[in-house]
Amino acid sequence: MILITGLDGSGKSTILNRLETDLENQISVLRVPTIEAEKFKENTVLYRQCVCINRLGERADKEGITSLKIVAMFGAMLLFNEMHSALKIKGTIILCERHPLIDTAVYAKVYLKVMHPKHLDLHLGKEIDHEFSEELNGILDLIKEPINRSDKGILYDVLGFLFDWFSVKENHSKEQLNTLFNIELPSFIYFLDAPSHILIQRLSKRGLSEYHETEKLLGMMRPEYLNMFSEQETSYKLINTSKLSKLDGILAELKSKLY
Repeated sequence: MILITGLDGSGKSTILNRLETDLENQISVLRVPTIEAEKFKENTVLYRQCVCINRLGERADKEGITSLKIVAMFGAMLLFNEMHSALKIKGTIILCERHPLIDTAVYAKVYLKVMHPKHLDLHLGKEIDHEFSEELNGILDLIKEPINRSDKGILYDVLGFLFDWFSVKENHSKEQLNTLFNIELPSFIYFLDAPSHILIQRLSKRGLSEYHETEKLLGMMRPEYLNMFSEQETSYKLINTSKLSKLDGILAELKSKLY
């Protein structure tokens, strides 16, 4: 498994889409937090859980609900192992856009101050609990750590668990994250890198923006990624994507690594 990650606007989707087109049937791409649910349609339970996560993410983006986005991102990471196992059956090279053992801890540090369940609208939480009760409970079952349950609903309890977990520095380690997600590290990481002001220019063209998509927070996330690569002792390479006009050269380098 090869990870292609980077800050929002760094070109991940552009590059992965081109690789998928150029290397059709030779690679499988695992995207999170927005999941290509159709790839898992043969597994009814997993498919429905993926659809649930996507709908939570879509509503969070449309209505600017940060608490809902946190649950969607975390839910996608919890499903990562099952999705990865399903793609491995195809026998293709797997490329992933974000990874539970790398990206989760970086995002958690930026989102921690808005992660506490007190920020959740309880009426909204109960509404979503009711609509996706089966799917959310199934995703919750993937967490092997104890979760305090309350009468305030699944979303509230998940946010409480996440806030408690990521408030503890030791829980950002490879060992603790692996306990949580049960997934192997990528064999190699490509980090797509561009200055924050360029990322913001690109993101401004998309319309809707997420909580972390500010120049200040993106600037904070970059060193967190570099620290994470070092702590995880994973081989990685920075690829400058300031000029996506040089995309052909970037793709040639990536393909040479794949084969």
